[in-house]
Amino acid sequence: MKFKAIGFDYGGVMTTSMVGYGYIDGIASALKLPVDRVRKVYFENNHLINIEGVSIENFAKILTEKLRVPEKFADLLKKFQAHTEPEIDPMMLDLVDKLRSLDYKVGLLSNNRKEAAVHMRAIGLDKHFDTLIVSAEVGMQKPSRQIFELFAKNLGVSPHELIFIDDSPQSLLPSKEIGFHPILFKDYDSLIENLKALGVLSSK
Repeated sequence: MKFKAIGFDYGGVMTTSMVGYGYIDGIASALKLPVDRVRKVYFENNHLINIEGVSIENFAKILTEKLRVPEKFADLLKKFQAHTEPEIDPMMLDLVDKLRSLDYKVGLLSNNRKEAAVHMRAIGLDKHFDTLIVSAEVGMQKPSRQIFELFAKNLGVSPHELIFIDDSPQSLLPSKEIGFHPILFKDYDSLIENLKALGVLSSK
């Protein structure tokens, strides 16, 4: 089947700094806890900040309590507060623009806070995409079926016509159920090779 649309995650894919899935590893390191344990608790509770609008302070408190390290609350809060909005990777932005020039629909789908959505639009990132969806604005998040269906609908394609790129394996889990083609993002070069293999970009 010919693909008609390509979707991109934000943090860890469109950005130059380690955010998104890799950011969770940084949290584990800061708390000196096993990565798998932190990932599990984080993903079980990130809807609180990405959908329900819980403050960063309360989110840090909830995580440290559920991780059974309440004494590390200040350390985690400090890490959260030190986080700044990441810079956009110019190579990724050029890729988005190139795909759009090749008549593909392109979209951005991010599990993120409303403040991040405001930042994305303030820097004009939305101008490069046919749709931009942030979880906190629509009340659902990846990997829910509903948010991917909304994403495909906004792009004007069926899920089977969609490629979605994310650095989080968790976010790509529903690909078989929904029908989109998943690409686990590792780096720019491997992404280009994946897109060539799928016939989206020329191999010449």
